[in-house]
Parts: sequence; C-alpha cells; structure tokens
Amino acid sequence: MNLKEREYLDKLATIGCYCCRVDYGIETPANIHHIREGQGMSQRAPHIGGTIPLCEGHHQGNFDTTKVAFHRNPKEWREKYGSEAEIARGYHSMILRLDNDTPGWNG
Repeated sequence: MNLKEREYLDKLATIGCYCCRVDYGIETPANIHHIREGQGMSQRAPHIGGTIPLCEGHHQGNFDTTKVAFHRNPKEWREKYGSEAEIARGYHSMILRLDNDTPGWNG
C-alpha cells in the first residue's frame, strides 16, 4: 500500500461507520471494508474508491450480533443499506470534495 492509499484509508476511517450514521445518526469508530460487489473470487477492491468505513458490528459482527454484519449476511446487509459500490463512490466523492475545499484536513 502506498502513502496516498494509506492517507485515504485513514481519512475514511475517521469519518466513522456508514451504517451507524444511517441507523442511529451517530459517529462510531470504523474499520475499512473492501467492497465485494463487482469483484471476482478472492479479489479485493482498490483501497481508493472501493472501500467503506464500517464498525466491527456492521463489518464482521463477531462481538455485536445485534447489528446486520456484512460478512455474516451480505444479502441482508445489501437489502438494508444498498449497493456497496454506490456507497464507496459516495465516500470517494466526499473525500475528494473535502480535500479540495479544506486542504490539509485529516479526517
């Protein structure tokens, strides 16, 4: 991973979990989810533009089984939250706007 990718992922993670914002209107710490939509078997989406910030509960769901976790049930997650690719594109656009409008922001 290069520096530009690392900086992008750091910014994305500081924004907080997408699903917690949708469900509860709150900002929660996030991990990075590489989208699966449009990817082949064992392939990973690019770091920039192919990622979504998700908390552990909405990502893996190992410790919080009250949330719809992507890796526990991707079909249910997509039905509830929508297209991974569209969400990732939205975050990419937001980060580009923030970088343009507020140079030097770091999330």
